[in-house]
Amino acid sequence: MKKLNVLGSKVTVKIKKIPDDRNQDGYSYGDEIVIDPRAQDPFQVYLHEAFHQLNDRLGIYRTTVNKDLEHIWIDTAATFIAENILTIYQTYNKLKKNNR
Repeated sequence: MKKLNVLGSKVTVKIKKIPDDRNQDGYSYGDEIVIDPRAQDPFQVYLHEAFHQLNDRLGIYRTTVNKDLEHIWIDTAATFIAENILTIYQTYNKLKKNNR
C-alpha cells in the first residue's frame, strides 16, 4: 500500500465506510486518513484530510490560529484543487516536458 508523504511523514490512506452514527465523510488521526467512499465528493474529502495532516506537520495546531479560519483555508484549498486537478496535472506535464 502506498503512503502519502506529508513533509517526510508517511500517512496511510484507507477507503472504507465510516459508521453512519459518526456523521462524517472522512477523518485524519495520527498517521492515518480514512475516507468514506459514499461521500458526496470523496476526492475533496481526501484533500481536506490531507491538508489537516499538512497543518499538523507544520505545527499549526500548536499555535493560536483560529480553528474557523483554519477550516476555511482547508476547505477552500481542497475545493480549489479538486475542481482544477485535471488542469493542474496537464500544466504540470506540459511544464515538465518543456523543462527537458
